Amino acid sequence: MDADDDKQWFDQFTRRQARIRNPRRGERAEEFATLGPHNVDRRRILVWRVPVGNPMRGMLPDGLMRVPFLAFADETIANEDHVLMP
Repeated sequence: MDADDDKQWFDQFTRRQARIRNPRRGERAEEFATLGPHNVDRRRILVWRVPVGNPMRGMLPDGLMRVPFLAFADETIANEDHVLMP
């Protein structure tokens, strides 16, 4: 999976504004390291389609912001906009 996969996913699901996925091997490793000791299998990437007109969009070549975070050990996160967007 690479950045093109995120773009293709949003091209396929045109109404979606966000998605959650597992990181690629080594993706955002430096940022995950700042989160302290943790199980690698808890790593997730939230990908947000930055709206047109948002000043941040111009800083992202593909208009997609990727945010690393850790899921709780027993947490299930629904991959749906109404859960991810708030």
